[in-house]
Amino acid sequence: MFTPYERPGKKGVEEAKQSLQKAMESKKYSKACLNIQRLWRQFQATEKVREIIRSKTQSKISDIKKLKSMLGDKLKNLPIKTLLDLIRLCKISKDPNSVYELRDWIEKSLSNPDPAINFMSNINNWDVFIYVITSIGSLYKKNKDADKFIVSVLMNTDKVSYFYRFLVFMQLVNEEMLLKNAKKYLMQEILLASDNVLSKSIANTIDLVIVSNVLFYEIDISVLKNEDKSLVYNGFVEIQAYVVDEILSIPRIAKFILQHPRFYDVKWKEMIQSYCYTQVAPTVTVYGYSEKEIFLFGNLWELFQTRLLNSMTPSDIAHFLITCTKLVKNLTPKLLECSPSASIVEPINLKTLRRQISLFTDSSRLGIVFMKIFNHESQGFDDSFNPTAAQSLCEIYNIFLEKCRDSKEAQFVVTGIMGGLAFNQKILYKIWKFLETFCDLRQFYNLKSFQNQDSNVYKFSSVLSIFCSAYRNLLLISNDEEFPYIFTKDELLTFTFFSIGFIHTLLSTSKINDTTENLLKSLCQLLTLIHEFNTRLKFIEEKEFHFNQDTIDIICSTQEALNRVLGFFPFCLPFDDRAEILISRIMQTKDIYSGYQSTKIVVRRDNFMADSIAQLLMVPDVRGRLEVKFINIFGTVEEGYDAGGLFKEFWTSLSQEAFNPQYGLFSVSNDRCLYPNPESELFFGDKHLEMFYLVGRILGKAIFERITVEPTFAEFFLRKMIGKYNFIEDLKSLDKEVYNNLMFLKTYEGNVEDLSLTFIVNTVGGQEIELKPKGRDIPVTNLNKLEYIYKLADYRLNLQIKNQCTAFFRGFSELIPGNWVCCFTSYEMQKLISGTTESIDLQDLKAYTAYIDCSSWDDCVKNFWKVMESFDDEERSLVLKFVTSCHRPPLMGFKNLFPPFTLSKARIDRDDEKLPSSQTCMNILRIPTYSSWKVLREKLIIAIRSNAGFEFR
Repeated sequence: MFTPYERPGKKGVEEAKQSLQKAMESKKYSKACLNIQRLWRQFQATEKVREIIRSKTQSKISDIKKLKSMLGDKLKNLPIKTLLDLIRLCKISKDPNSVYELRDWIEKSLSNPDPAINFMSNINNWDVFIYVITSIGSLYKKNKDADKFIVSVLMNTDKVSYFYRFLVFMQLVNEEMLLKNAKKYLMQEILLASDNVLSKSIANTIDLVIVSNVLFYEIDISVLKNEDKSLVYNGFVEIQAYVVDEILSIPRIAKFILQHPRFYDVKWKEMIQSYCYTQVAPTVTVYGYSEKEIFLFGNLWELFQTRLLNSMTPSDIAHFLITCTKLVKNLTPKLLECSPSASIVEPINLKTLRRQISLFTDSSRLGIVFMKIFNHESQGFDDSFNPTAAQSLCEIYNIFLEKCRDSKEAQFVVTGIMGGLAFNQKILYKIWKFLETFCDLRQFYNLKSFQNQDSNVYKFSSVLSIFCSAYRNLLLISNDEEFPYIFTKDELLTFTFFSIGFIHTLLSTSKINDTTENLLKSLCQLLTLIHEFNTRLKFIEEKEFHFNQDTIDIICSTQEALNRVLGFFPFCLPFDDRAEILISRIMQTKDIYSGYQSTKIVVRRDNFMADSIAQLLMVPDVRGRLEVKFINIFGTVEEGYDAGGLFKEFWTSLSQEAFNPQYGLFSVSNDRCLYPNPESELFFGDKHLEMFYLVGRILGKAIFERITVEPTFAEFFLRKMIGKYNFIEDLKSLDKEVYNNLMFLKTYEGNVEDLSLTFIVNTVGGQEIELKPKGRDIPVTNLNKLEYIYKLADYRLNLQIKNQCTAFFRGFSELIPGNWVCCFTSYEMQKLISGTTESIDLQDLKAYTAYIDCSSWDDCVKNFWKVMESFDDEERSLVLKFVTSCHRPPLMGFKNLFPPFTLSKARIDRDDEKLPSSQTCMNILRIPTYSSWKVLREKLIIAIRSNAGFEFR
């Protein structure tokens, strides 16, 4: 049913007929029914009148055509009254040919200098002006060339004020849908203009679109009444907002606007402001992003980078950046998942968008924008500095980072942004001072502020986030001598203590919103890196990173809170707590396998490695119990039940042999630490990766069974174990000489080409490896030396042993998954493997020592502890190695040594009868009953220094 305010269409007419018929049949003429009847009759009458007018118009048009054939070239002499009549007739007529007839007449009239013939010269009446222009505007729907006439009339009719001309344009926009038709035409023409050249027709339409902006600023606002001012202002804002939202969002239009001669006549700042203050509903597509807004951002940024940046002040730029912030919030990496030249067959619009985004992410252009906004010429922030512009700029780039960080294909965006910020220390320091000056850092501790989007903290969260991301990338390529780069020592301490406090505040609560989570992620990644530097440089005590004990107890009480801490910044927990978590995970897994049948392994002592390798590779899951039997050199099975001691002996011996550099799987660095041998294939052929898989199992099983083993690994390899990537500073732990050479090259002030370096590296076997395509022919210069340094370091640390490490960690993770150990540092990882490097705590050892055939009150036991107290650290370590086969104390004290350190009494008749002996498989030390502690000391020194073993005499 149609209402009295609607003109019924075909469906409405049918409904009206049916309603009226029902009313007639029921004989009930209600007021509503009478209204329907009246409206229906009016509609029918109106249709009859229109039919009559159309028929008369067609006859008039026919007469016009005859007139044209009679007059020929004399058409230009038609009087203005005749032209106005023709306009009126053509407006009523639906004959498309009449539009082109009228266009010819108007064109001839406009080109005639005779005032009596040129109808523009005869427009001296406001009503006639409106009639002519609106009539031409209605023709624009059917005639794309009418735009130049409209612009010409509006810009050149001196007898009509700019105020009235602007009102006419408003009327054309509102009633004749002038801009909607312009948009439709521009989309069609730009799509066909693959050469990006501004054609005459596109230029005319763009002229029509921007003419309102030019007209508005010609109006003398001071002479207008208040109601007229309001009318003009509101109309201007609506039109400009529409132009930005609908016209500037046309893909690739920026290229054509930049070529337009009226570009600098437009007040771009005010146009953007109009859009910024107008609520425009986004066009969200099925792909989840607002396609129109993304193309609008691309066009605006191209205009900004190409022309507007140099002509705008920071205050002018502020509104532009606020607008861009709103636009990019709906961005998805899907649009950016390849470089602009990735495909020649993809749609040209998407290819252009990626090119526009590349302008945004280009590191050199990015640096120019930031330095202009942050006022690089001033040490501080003067009156020209605009905090809103600075905050919005940081927010835009931070949004791009968050959107693209996890997309492999969109990493060129992240690389470009970080290249422009992280390696420009002036910009980075300016961002920090901006944050410190305009936002009280203590406000970040008030988490309620993050729930209010208008709060200062919420606005500055993006500034802090992008600073953290950029500073982290700077530190990734820094060495200990360069650290902390932009900060003084006091500033570093200030920032570090603020970060610790803020992270503690966020981690002790549940998730607030996505903004706080993204900020927490950026800050934790940076603080983790600062924590790594601190493990070497010791500028802050380790305990400063930790929660207080009450908070630790609360967090450890719930698995969700604990996982949150371990995932973001595990160093809030002391090492012992994290190690306990690892042990609890291992024990939970062992409980699952406790009911499984044990796997038997039989090993010949004279063929130890071959038998071990062959059988262990056949075990599908080594998390279960392994029961070991030894066959002695005489071919008989050694008696005894494996209660854990035989397995420990077997596994300790296996690890000693597998990690021995002479075996060929591992090499030794300058500081005698182990790392995978890049040339392992020379020793084991095609099976070398299978061997690394097995060795990974061996180390994982040792940690799983809490067996401390001797190998000390290079720091860069330990970093791989905990899931970290290596950078140039880690090269020190592999080859100090190569590291020093690269640092020399990095700071070399002469001509690097004189060193005759190219992008190649020689392997140990003498093979040349190119660091980049055709690297053999690319000389290292002052411009590309940093690239050479980082590519060489990356090859030595990561690429040359990539296959070996992948195989090793595949075996290791079968027992110790990566997410179990990523919460440790490389130093802590070594402690998990080999125990602590701290001095042996005799009180701790005494508290967890077990006794067989004796007690703590026996004289031989008392003598042993007196001897241990007299020993220095080295001698105590030798005793521990003599008993347990490892010279380091176990992780987190002797309570975690399994089997426990055990003393056993061996009765003798005289002091020279035997030496102290050990059973390393069960961690047992047998102490003869010597006559005094001094004799015991002398005999024990002989035993530990001669590597005496079981029942050694």
